[in-house]
Amino acid sequence: MNENENIQDVEVNIELQPVEIEKYDNTQHVGKKVKIGKISIHATDRFKDRGTVHYLRVESEVLDTIITGKDKKQTEIKASRIFSLQEDSEGKIGWAESSQLKEFLSSMKVSTPNELVGKEIIVLLTDEKKGVRFCTF
Repeated sequence: MNENENIQDVEVNIELQPVEIEKYDNTQHVGKKVKIGKISIHATDRFKDRGTVHYLRVESEVLDTIITGKDKKQTEIKASRIFSLQEDSEGKIGWAESSQLKEFLSSMKVSTPNELVGKEIIVLLTDEKKGVRFCTF
């Protein structure tokens, strides 16, 4: 599914200006032990030259819930990690023996991604990109 399919243009007659937003300090979660709560498989065509690319998203249980914006929207903070998946010549989706996913599965002492749910991980932070660091493991 194209991420832009649900975007609609609307005319808004307001003057845009800088706004103050509250920054969330995710360093408070570094070193916490938390269980993996969910795995999901996704596909994207964002990389036009590669066709459809599949990936596995592994998420922790909720670390925190914050309230944001004027509408007081609840946002769950989770640690997550994304792993590339490969497609073989028969169209089967999976992981290669030399992949980061295989290495992670081995380190977690499981043989398939489904076995990750309920396993305990330690929260880390990603390297800073564009001034932001995300919770990972």
